Amino acid sequence: MFSYHGFIEIYDIYDICDDLYFNTLSEVRHTHGEEIQKWVNEWLTDSSFPGRGSGLADMRCINGSQVVTINGCRNHENGVIAKLVDFYRTVSEKAPGSFGLLYVRDGESSDESNEYQVYVMAKGRVEKRKDFYLSPCTPTIE
Repeated sequence: MFSYHGFIEIYDIYDICDDLYFNTLSEVRHTHGEEIQKWVNEWLTDSSFPGRGSGLADMRCINGSQVVTINGCRNHENGVIAKLVDFYRTVSEKAPGSFGLLYVRDGESSDESNEYQVYVMAKGRVEKRKDFYLSPCTPTIE
């Protein structure tokens, strides 16, 4: 079994106290928002896209913030991690103030089958880290 769970809160800049914040936020919603929404739509509808039919992807404005949520469970990983991490990196490059987490677990991975891996997006970077909250999965959650 392969599972993934994540979120991204989209901001163009790091500091919400910056004078440019209010101008750039509306720009993010109109330019980057359309591009990100296109990816979310592909995730849900394109038959060649690796997440189709096995998960949820959504982007909506919540209390003034653009938020993407991604969740799914598949029988096999089949390239989904690379596609998700690429999406997180693209968002972090286009809107470097964005932040989020992506938790993935690949039960078929010989090295990491008993643990979640966490991809952390912050300040224009996406880094892979070990999970200490749900891992090791046995005995922590199983």
